[in-house]
Amino acid sequence: TKDSYHIITMDTKESSIPNLPMKEIPGDYGVPFLGAIKDRYDFHYNQGADEFFRSRMEKHDSTIFRTNVPPGPFNARNSKVVVLVDAVSYPILFDSSQVDKENYFEGTFMSSPSFNGGYKVCGFLGTTDPKHTTLKGLFLSTLTRLHDKFIPIFTTSITQMFTSLEKELSEKGASYFNPISDNLSFEFLFRLFCEGKNPVETSVGTNGPKIVDKWVFLQLAPLISLGLKYVPNFLEDLVLHTFPLPYFLVKGDHQKLYNAFYNSMKD
Repeated sequence: TKDSYHIITMDTKESSIPNLPMKEIPGDYGVPFLGAIKDRYDFHYNQGADEFFRSRMEKHDSTIFRTNVPPGPFNARNSKVVVLVDAVSYPILFDSSQVDKENYFEGTFMSSPSFNGGYKVCGFLGTTDPKHTTLKGLFLSTLTRLHDKFIPIFTTSITQMFTSLEKELSEKGASYFNPISDNLSFEFLFRLFCEGKNPVETSVGTNGPKIVDKWVFLQLAPLISLGLKYVPNFLEDLVLHTFPLPYFLVKGDHQKLYNAFYNSMKD
């Protein structure tokens, strides 16, 4: 699957892989360096994500093809991928011997470990790394331990969310859902992992969701497009997609967030 593939047919009674000759994977990566930038512009500005993949699928008459994916230079060491856009070939992504997951988070990109205290979090580790299994076990055992708290804490949080929505509607005649929903999500997770404690009572106060948004944005900026009407594409591409945004812009806030969780989780 790294260099070629079989055409797989589906039968109504059973699935089978016929004894067909191997077929070369179509597509290319364009001119070195410039090809990756061109594909990045197609993905974000010229075509959009859906048309980017659909047009190449139609061009190569194949649901498996080669191309570059964002963010490309200089945010990713290698933008070359083999794209799978059909359900039959998708399971190959779960085969660690065929697909390398080390140091990747979204596509070919991994944000700086600085955003996570200098550590490579589980999502950045290869599946053969012993720490990957250890961390995944920790997550699952923690969630198992907290299983009886999910529904009660969520019920409390979502009740407060709808109360806030109704209050805004009655006072202003309109309500913007996203900020209130973000507050719900943050409060739910904080209460779940911190023995029911309200995050407002910690060092983050009411700024928890805003800090998380800023922390996530700085990491994922190379993968998004803001779609600002009066900002030229080349300028947005230069600022967001060309170089990683630095951790120091959120360092102080992130430390507050860390301290709030660390001091509230107890046992």
